[in-house]
Amino acid sequence: MVDKPKICIINKNKTMKQITLFIFLIAILQSCQPEDSMTPQGLKGYLKEYGTNNPVANANIFLLHPIDNFSTSNYQAIVQAETNEHGYFEIPDTYHATLFYAVGDSHYIDLGVSNSNTIQASEMVQNFYLYGKSWVTFSIQDTGQVTPIAGVQLYPFSSLSDQLYVLYDQHPWQTIPALGLAANRIAYQIDYANGTSGPITYLNFTNAAPQDTLAVPIFL
Repeated sequence: MVDKPKICIINKNKTMKQITLFIFLIAILQSCQPEDSMTPQGLKGYLKEYGTNNPVANANIFLLHPIDNFSTSNYQAIVQAETNEHGYFEIPDTYHATLFYAVGDSHYIDLGVSNSNTIQASEMVQNFYLYGKSWVTFSIQDTGQVTPIAGVQLYPFSSLSDQLYVLYDQHPWQTIPALGLAANRIAYQIDYANGTSGPITYLNFTNAAPQDTLAVPIFL
């Protein structure tokens, strides 16, 4: 007796669905794989002067990272670079730094690490800014008062200095640095020759352009 040959019926639709499902699962697994930690994450950018967009050339660039996970004020420099004549810089690997910090020459303000910029990893080319330095000259303007003064105490409201400045009749002016293109505020108090002092008075002013000088009179 001869055995009858077995007939294998292939369901093409079912097979194609299985193949499609297999490929789909492979794609999902590949997308779930973590990125290669050894792949450099670079940063490109321009350093410019705030308000004018002029390039800041030959500035020192630092990428910072917290020393520990519990500190918000102590940082260490992971990477250092320098801008070219166009204010441009390229850093091939940021080593997962979180903050950008730049220091220019004496024409620009160094606000310290507390005013650093957060790095936006999603942006390919980023713009960063420094404040240009302007100078404000405060001077006594005599309006013909009768009571002689001993001096005028200036309390600048600025992150640049917490120093107390005093204006005298013999030296009736004082020049201090301020942020270019930024509003500022001072407080002053008049000291009279008889040993008394007047009330603390507030004076608002807007700086001149960076590297310029603005005269702010104090009328007595």
